[in-house]
Amino acid sequence: MKLLAKAILYYLLAALLSFGMGGVLIYFNTNKLIHKDVENFLVNREEIATTQIVNGESISSLNNYEQKVIIIPPISKLNKPIFTDTLIYDIIDDKYHPYLQLSLNRKIGKQYYHIEINKSLIETKLLVGEIFITMLFVFIGLIVLMIVLNLLISRNMWRPFKDTLKKLKNYKSGQSEPIKFKKINTYEFSQLNEIIEIMMGKIRNDYLNLKEFTENASHEILTPLAIIKSKTDMLMQLDNLNEHELNFVKAIYDSTVKLSRLNQGLLLLAKIENQQYGSEEKIDLNQLMLNNFKEYKEMADLKEISIRIDLKDTNFIQMNANLSQVLITNLLRNAIKHTKKGGKIELSASQGILKFLNSGDEITNKNFKMFERFQKQNSESLGLGLSIVKKICDRYFIKINYQYSKGLHEFLLLLDTD
Repeated sequence: MKLLAKAILYYLLAALLSFGMGGVLIYFNTNKLIHKDVENFLVNREEIATTQIVNGESISSLNNYEQKVIIIPPISKLNKPIFTDTLIYDIIDDKYHPYLQLSLNRKIGKQYYHIEINKSLIETKLLVGEIFITMLFVFIGLIVLMIVLNLLISRNMWRPFKDTLKKLKNYKSGQSEPIKFKKINTYEFSQLNEIIEIMMGKIRNDYLNLKEFTENASHEILTPLAIIKSKTDMLMQLDNLNEHELNFVKAIYDSTVKLSRLNQGLLLLAKIENQQYGSEEKIDLNQLMLNNFKEYKEMADLKEISIRIDLKDTNFIQMNANLSQVLITNLLRNAIKHTKKGGKIELSASQGILKFLNSGDEITNKNFKMFERFQKQNSESLGLGLSIVKKICDRYFIKINYQYSKGLHEFLLLLDTD
């Protein structure tokens, strides 16, 4: 969830809580005040009825729908006014309506009277309902206004932060120009941009130093490796070497070749991680698979491997041509290398999917991390091929999945073709 949406949500929850509690308090307070007003009305009515009895009006003239006065026998103790909620049947509406009733016993002259006075609460409840509805609409209007104002204000306040994020998102470690931000008058964002500029400057310097070291180290290592390889090759051509000496020289030669391949692999990984492969073009991966298959068919034939190709829909992707070649080549070589003699390989493609299958034994080591560096099943492998494949896939948002089923290793490439 975005920060702005989360802030508005918190404001909304706080507003609903505060307005809800305020609404409940206002509702009950209003109800209480109106109820008190009705009680005062009943008390006044009772006083009027008492005055009328004192003035000698007949009891029959005092009794009506909402007032009842009866003479009672003398009692030892007069009670205080009692207010009760009651329901009284209405003949016209044919239903019961809520009333507030005042009842008390009073001595007037020498006579004792029981007085009951009722007041309908229908108008009171309607009034409270109207107040509640009006209050509800006012609260909803305030909440909407608060959300709109908060949205407009927050968008303006957070615009510098969004600009900073946009610049960081578009920044590439290999670009020549250092990152620069506009001057802003918000202290916190200004401090953030200054710290980011300093940090990105250090990162850029570290990147350039690492890039220079990688290139220099790789170049300097290649020269002595080439010399060692050449000299050992010449030694192997000598006729006066016995078999024991020849084996020593051959071991040196094989180690040199392996070290050279290792140097190239690590250099390639470093360049991919440092995003030094900048130029991109539209690559037809299906055609690339076919071209590479032709180059490696002879290697497959030597192991008597049967290969089935099923390329349906075309798959184009925008990526560096060299890296696309490395991606397909490494997967094909991996399939051929790990397929036993007489095994099979299946290459297939559909819309947005490339599939590489090869027969072989299941990997029994559960701690084997296939796409990490120097993870290998035999001493002949460098353990870099699939780690290079994973780096290329990550670079171009290609999802790579592996599974083993029914004697087949399956590598599945899911392309981001949007």
